[in-house]
Order: sequence, then structure tokens, then C-alpha cells
Amino acid sequence: MDNYDGDDETPFSLHKYLYALANPVDGADPTGLTPVANLLFGQQVHRAIGQAFLNWARGRGIALVDSTIKKILGIPVVAVSRLRPDLIDFSTHEIYEIKTINTAAIGYTQLAGYLIILNLADQNNLWTAGETFQHPALPVTIDLGGGNVALVDPPLAGVITYEVVSKTELVTEGVIVLAGVAALAVKATLALIGELGLDFGARTALATI
Repeated sequence: MDNYDGDDETPFSLHKYLYALANPVDGADPTGLTPVANLLFGQQVHRAIGQAFLNWARGRGIALVDSTIKKILGIPVVAVSRLRPDLIDFSTHEIYEIKTINTAAIGYTQLAGYLIILNLADQNNLWTAGETFQHPALPVTIDLGGGNVALVDPPLAGVITYEVVSKTELVTEGVIVLAGVAALAVKATLALIGELGLDFGARTALATI
């Protein structure tokens, strides 16, 4: 069993018996405690997207990255004050989650919870799933070093997804193939969300894919 407690932003890391976040092809866990490479990639992607978001939001209004519900609202909310949406745009009252393609469904569930909390606690504003932060302000690719790169998809119903690939894969397989796989994964996720009744414009998004 892993001694590492895991990272809330990487749900698979919370499982005590999964090897390399259930991704042994792309990940490694030399210590048996935590797949260092995958966690570092996730942190790099979050930092890069967060900085791009702050740069984009500068001059438009207040924006925050990885801030607690308590800080967003300016008041404590019992039992949920420490929850942390990834990106918060106060000019449009939009929030975003950043997730890998294979954890997108978790991102939509988290986002739904955040929106319920924010809208119940803030009667003066309507908080929605973010759509405004798009390419080119949002980076299309993020160089992770070591021959790896993250391909970033624009937000769909508030969730920004990314996929880590090697630069060799990027050249030999082509961006179009990878983007097609990502679109199919997102479409399947949105269909699931519709079935669960967490409708944040999922049907409209499906119609455009």
C-alpha cells in the first residue's frame, strides 16, 4: 500500500494500490510510493495554464488561480470552505477545472459541486461553467521537458482537458489523430453527464462536436 496520501487534483493518486496512476505505459513509479513524472507533469500543466489565465485576465478584472471557496466568496461556508476551483474569473463569474482527458468526468462532477456551492452562497451573482478563456490566450501546447509535451483542449462546459504525449508521438501520429481521440473522449464524457442530469450546456456542446 502506498504511503503517499495523494493529490486532490490527481484523483487516481488517492488510490493506495494503483501503479503509476493506472497508466503504466506513460508513467513510472520507481519508489513504489508515487509516480513522480505524472504528478510533476500535472503540476507543470496547471502552473502554465494558470499563468496564461492570469495574463489573459489582466485588465479585464479580478481573476484567481487555485483559490478556496472561502477566498472567492469572502466568507466561510461550512464544510466546503477549503474546496479549490482551478480558475476563477470574477468579470464573468466563470470557473474552470483542469483535468487530463481520462479524468474529465471527475472534473465535470467537481465543477458541478462548485457551482452549486457558489450559487447557493452568493445570491448576487450567477456563477457558470467557463467558456470565455480560449486559444490563443490558452496555450495549445505546453513543453514539459524531457521530450514530452501537453496538448491542451479549450474549455468545454468549464473543463479544460490535456493529454501528455512524447514529441515523437506528436510528429509520427499527428495532431489531428490525437485531437480526434480527445474529441471522442469528451463527447463520451458529456453524454455521461447528460445521463447524470448535470446539464451545463452539454447538449449544445455535443451538437457542435
